Amino acid sequence: MSRTGTYALSLRLGALIALICLPSFLLALHLADTRRVQELEHIRSEAMILAQSIAIQQGQTLEKVRAQLTQLSRESPYLIEADCSSHLQSLQRFDQQYFQLAVADLAGNITCAADAANINLSVLDRDYFKTAVASRDFSLSDVFLTRSSKRWAIVAAQPVMQDNFPRAVLIAALDIKWAQALLNSLRLPQNAIVSLSDANGRVLARMPNPEQFVGREILEAASFRATVTGQPQGFVDSAGLDGVARIIAYAQVPGAGLYVRVGIPSAEVQMASQMALQAGLIALIATVLVTALLGWIGARRLIIHPIGQLVTAADKIGQGDWTVRTEISHGNQIIGRLAAKLDELAHYGHRLTRAFRTLSAGNRTLLREPDEISLLEAMCNVAVTQGGYRLAFVNYMRHDKDKTVDTVARYGDDRGFIDSLRLTWADTERGRGSVGMAIRDATPNILRSMGNDPRFEPWRKEALKRQFGSIISLPLKVDGDIIGTFTLVAAEEDAFDEAEVCLLDEMAADLSFGIQIARAAVKQKEHERLVEYALTHDRYTGLPNRVSFLRSLAERIQVATERNEPLAIMVIHMPRLQEIFDGFGYNPSLSAVQQIAERLSAISEIKPYLTRLAPNEFGLAVDHVSPEQTMRMARTALGVFQERVIVAEAELDIAASIGISYFPGHGDDADALLRRAAIAARGGARKDAGIFVYEGATERENPERLAIAAELRTAITNRELELHYQPKIDLQTGALSGAEALIRWNHPKRGFLPPVKFVPLAEETGLIRSMTELVIALASRQQHSWAKNNGVVLPVAVNLSASNLYDPRFLDTFQALLETWGVAPNLIEIELTESALVDDPETAKRVLDSLRQLGCKIYIDDFGTGYSSLNYLVTLPVHALKIDRSFVRQMGESREAHSVVASIISMAHNLGLRVVAEGVETQADVDMLKALDCDEAQGYLFAKPQVASEYELRFLSRSRQLEK
Repeated sequence: MSRTGTYALSLRLGALIALICLPSFLLALHLADTRRVQELEHIRSEAMILAQSIAIQQGQTLEKVRAQLTQLSRESPYLIEADCSSHLQSLQRFDQQYFQLAVADLAGNITCAADAANINLSVLDRDYFKTAVASRDFSLSDVFLTRSSKRWAIVAAQPVMQDNFPRAVLIAALDIKWAQALLNSLRLPQNAIVSLSDANGRVLARMPNPEQFVGREILEAASFRATVTGQPQGFVDSAGLDGVARIIAYAQVPGAGLYVRVGIPSAEVQMASQMALQAGLIALIATVLVTALLGWIGARRLIIHPIGQLVTAADKIGQGDWTVRTEISHGNQIIGRLAAKLDELAHYGHRLTRAFRTLSAGNRTLLREPDEISLLEAMCNVAVTQGGYRLAFVNYMRHDKDKTVDTVARYGDDRGFIDSLRLTWADTERGRGSVGMAIRDATPNILRSMGNDPRFEPWRKEALKRQFGSIISLPLKVDGDIIGTFTLVAAEEDAFDEAEVCLLDEMAADLSFGIQIARAAVKQKEHERLVEYALTHDRYTGLPNRVSFLRSLAERIQVATERNEPLAIMVIHMPRLQEIFDGFGYNPSLSAVQQIAERLSAISEIKPYLTRLAPNEFGLAVDHVSPEQTMRMARTALGVFQERVIVAEAELDIAASIGISYFPGHGDDADALLRRAAIAARGGARKDAGIFVYEGATERENPERLAIAAELRTAITNRELELHYQPKIDLQTGALSGAEALIRWNHPKRGFLPPVKFVPLAEETGLIRSMTELVIALASRQQHSWAKNNGVVLPVAVNLSASNLYDPRFLDTFQALLETWGVAPNLIEIELTESALVDDPETAKRVLDSLRQLGCKIYIDDFGTGYSSLNYLVTLPVHALKIDRSFVRQMGESREAHSVVASIISMAHNLGLRVVAEGVETQADVDMLKALDCDEAQGYLFAKPQVASEYELRFLSRSRQLEK
């Protein structure tokens, strides 16, 4: 049909319907409007009658008050007497509507009152007082909110006349709640309201829900004030404080500036007009139905049924079903052309929607899958189950001579199809399909007709057997290189238009990113595993090291405590091993240690527990054993040393002694049990005993040890200890970056005592707290002195023990010492070992956070030798790591040691931490550390620890000259 014919038909049908429906429609409108006007007038009239009635009742109440006060003023001449309060109190108790009664003289001063607190108050400036005196008649105030009781009130004033002349004014304050009581007694229609308000529109009483609205202004307060000024009664429209639209009838309370407002919901008025309208509509519908019945037979086949098919198809498309079709012939008629466009839209939407679903589900999969293979499999799954594709698979390319392609993930209607492909990315017949070309061209490749495209010839038969129509392969790119393809197969031909390809290409890019992230995570986990292994295992024997041993022992002690079971700790000490190292050198002598480790590991009952504790010590911690079993294991271990070891082609005897301690008999702390087993082993070596059990008194009751402990306490009290300073050098600039303060004790009788002689003793006896406080005090005093005399002040690091870290007084003491000497917190750095953080990580974090907030920098000392955990490096406010000297010293000789140092530096920098290398003794060490991008170093190559004056002369003075 032509456009003109379509227009003419539409016009005629419209005119016919209008002619039929117009009279009925106009009649219905007329009836509805008539009924609406009548109902509106009726409701307005009823509302006004009610408002007037309530206003009269409220006026009667006020008139009653006027009569009472008038009568009281005439019959009570004693009101003008000085003492009338008791009489007023009696009157107030008699009539509860008065909450205050008072008498004021003509000067406005309250001379007596029911409430004595109001005596001597002035009402001279009150309008009601002025009006009562001037008119010599009863007057009322405006409604107000009392200050003390917070209630709405109105004041009545009645002059007290004597000899026809006012002598005083009787004042009565009325609680407006009498109005609320009257409203509460009313029965109102549903959603109707009645309220009492002043001329300003403030609600004073309301029914219903007075508690929600009393005290609030009506929404149309401004217009209401203007309206009531000239009209004591009338009508207004209101939106309502409760959100309900109403018609309001208002009437003034006689003799008062109060208004009764009766509100009837506008919806009731509308209901009447709607009922009339419904009557007209019924007639209209009847007419339309007759007309529709007459035209139904002719219009059903030509118009209604096709339009119904279009509507059904449109509804299903709107619900997301893009597979629906109109099933209407695509002719030249208007409906046929509309059906063609709708079918075309459904076809386009189907493709686009499945691509959107695939992309959306794929993004959720990227966040959920933990590893690469599960990610690939899940992406194939969502492409088929969510996207509606027939088949999805991922291929990875190989860089072999045949350039083969492997399928690593698949999902869908495969039935052996993928295995039959035998794909390659070489430019051969089997490499010219979508997979090979997508890899070579690095762009999406589409075959829109698997049945006709000549490039698909090698696989056509299998594809048609499975009713596959088209295929797309999208390249996967990781770190800039193509690694394979993500391939989707659709059932229909001519699939994968431009919009769909754009979305699928974005999905392939997301999948490539997910693969990259998964691979990076694998590399990171492997790196962390290697670092953790290096920190917890001996690099020469592969056995767990001391750190691992103490960690495991602490866990076993906890389990043994819960189960009430014993533990045996054995230390295998080799006293002559140092002689072999001295005689043959370090590297050749390591073979002796490795041979012993291999022989001990060959014993099945020893292997699970074997640990290398020190260069000349192995250890075992065995549970579920009796003393007899422990001795038998010890004798088995000693048997290993009956066979000679070969070092540099020389056969050597290595003697050994074994020390044993027991849990719980010799203690319940891992460090203590290991130390006591070691003491027993060394004691056995001195006594030439093969197996020696810790006796308990050897260490604690040593007279010299007890004497040194007593002398150390005195030395701390008398400040006999001193600090030596070892400089730290910035490896990138060669400049001095600070120093570490090291405690020294020049004993007056015993001479110079090394720190190892008294620092562990201080920790064991509890003197470490006071000794650390002394170190901080000495360092702060020296910093003050250098700042005053030298002008150049660089940070000084002090060592903090676990005892100080968990001392609740430490932070206050530390701040007090800094404030005493006027030293900035950033000039005192804190060093502590990893093991100090283990006992109470939460307290450690709180204290270190406080120190960091003060401005102190936190260093982890001897990193790699204590309780190594990567977690605290992330959670604690650490500034830098100090690599233990044992790693630095062996860095040039051991590739493993070099790797450990490199890993620590890389890990620290990735975490934003600086790195300080300890024990630097050669230029070769410096060169290697520089190459690894280490930040700072300290060691004998630069200077030994030295007294303050020498450190100032050699280093601080030079720094001052360089600055000048």
